[in-house]
Amino acid sequence: LGLAVSNDNKKLFTHTLNYRVLPTKGMVEMLPWTVNITDVATGKVEARIPVPKGDGNAIYPLADSRYVYLLGRDIWKVDVVDQKVVDMIPMASDPVQAKDALWLWWQYRRKGGVIIEPYYASDVIVGGPRNLMGLVWIDPSGKVTIKETGPPIFYFAAVMSSDRKRAYAIYNELTMYEIEDKGGTEVVRISHRVLPSPEHPFPGSYYSVDLSSNDKKLYGSAAGPDVMVMDAHTGKILKVIDLPTETWHLVVVPK
Repeated sequence: LGLAVSNDNKKLFTHTLNYRVLPTKGMVEMLPWTVNITDVATGKVEARIPVPKGDGNAIYPLADSRYVYLLGRDIWKVDVVDQKVVDMIPMASDPVQAKDALWLWWQYRRKGGVIIEPYYASDVIVGGPRNLMGLVWIDPSGKVTIKETGPPIFYFAAVMSSDRKRAYAIYNELTMYEIEDKGGTEVVRISHRVLPSPEHPFPGSYYSVDLSSNDKKLYGSAAGPDVMVMDAHTGKILKVIDLPTETWHLVVVPK
């Protein structure tokens, strides 16, 4: 369900759904879900840490190498030294505003050390429920930032620039955000929306987005055999790269 390498490249973290086949009974027995620690050099599984079932897609190692975040409908903090779950940051279980982040098409390379994903939610206000979207991101210290971005514009994926001043979210359109630090509080505002039009058509729906090493180009990966290349400042489509088969995820590898 999730996979990541420790910051020193010595440990592999995987999140697995475990089961045991009972052939004589014609049944499958579900076992505890685990975060597993594997030694990269030897391939030996050193630990299997039980975690809540049905929660968690991505694994994000923090800078201190002692903790990883298991990212799902809620965010679980796992101590890989003491081998146990030590904390939970509510997203879906937030009693004030339940938020749902997919954590599917996230960028393992973590631009500027940050992992970011869109979320959607219903916020109860005077007069009835209000549906909205937002962005949630985590930095290597473990700080979680959750920012509402307004009425629903549904996105599947997001990416943040290396200087943490811009973010991009994509699906059937591209939205660019400016992020400003005001006295230690990040303020997020939409700077530009790239909408499909006869003059600027999107070749498809895009499920993954990444930035070039110099943050000048955006790459969108569709549920189809192509990659869309855009100018990261204007959103202009520069070209579409045809692929021999369909792809669902994309990661730009630095030169």
